[in-house]
Amino acid sequence: MYRTISGILLSAGMWHFCSLARKQLDYLGFRITQNDIKPTTMNVKKTIDFPTPTSTKAAYSFVQMAQFYRRFIKDFASIAAPLNMSKNKNATFQRTRECQKSFDTLKEKLSQYPLLAFYNGKSKLKVKINTDASTTGIGGVLHQVFPDGHLQPVQYLSRSLSTREQKYSVVEKECLAMVWCIGKLRPYLYGREFTFVNSQVNNIHMAISSPFDSSKIQEQQQQDKTIKQLYDRLTSGQHHQSNVLENGILHKILHLPDRITVKLPYIPQSMIDHLLHAYHDSPTSGHLGINKTWHKIRDRYF
Repeated sequence: MYRTISGILLSAGMWHFCSLARKQLDYLGFRITQNDIKPTTMNVKKTIDFPTPTSTKAAYSFVQMAQFYRRFIKDFASIAAPLNMSKNKNATFQRTRECQKSFDTLKEKLSQYPLLAFYNGKSKLKVKINTDASTTGIGGVLHQVFPDGHLQPVQYLSRSLSTREQKYSVVEKECLAMVWCIGKLRPYLYGREFTFVNSQVNNIHMAISSPFDSSKIQEQQQQDKTIKQLYDRLTSGQHHQSNVLENGILHKILHLPDRITVKLPYIPQSMIDHLLHAYHDSPTSGHLGINKTWHKIRDRYF
């Protein structure tokens, strides 16, 4: 193989372009070594020396130049969001504090010449993903974990949120970040175990397992006339085989085949729309069909 390639280069008069046994190589704007990759000094200097934008065109040009290295910068989309406003149709550039901070932060991040490790899929190193969401963007970072606990970043990824996505709740944005990052990192993750790290993991678990907290159900039950009547009968001492109070919440008792008994909380009329949205329209619901959504709700609420 070596003889074939060297023969072709020699016959084409391009042998002087070859380098052998190099410890590092600058290629297409990246400095590549045996273990890692980083931006080249020349390209970073061009970005750092870029003058402060005074127009939408200049702001757009700077973002386009900086985002060539976005895989090296954590939360690039969120940082660049103020400058990216210039992409909007009929947008007028305003040199705000947010724009200046975005400009300075991107320069600072690149001036540190961040390193990314080469992903070693054949090694037994553990893989960890950190995800996060802000009001304007979502992002994450893929790490490989070394035996001493050191985390080496392999890739940062991020994107801006659409106008509709910006209206999501905090939990919905965090879930969107997790799903999106898994999709983007699938070539690294497929067929191997990995760990997720997210600051909102407890809230996400609660949102997935139940869209309502018990205090909200209890409060709304007291404002529902029909449920309040059943509630008052039980609290006044009237026994009812089909209803029971647990932790201040009225439950329906259902007797299923095979002597299985379940207790389902009554859902007030005022919460039905929210319930349907939570089990069908939210990013964590799966957007199931009518029958599957109905069965999913029926198994949890009455």
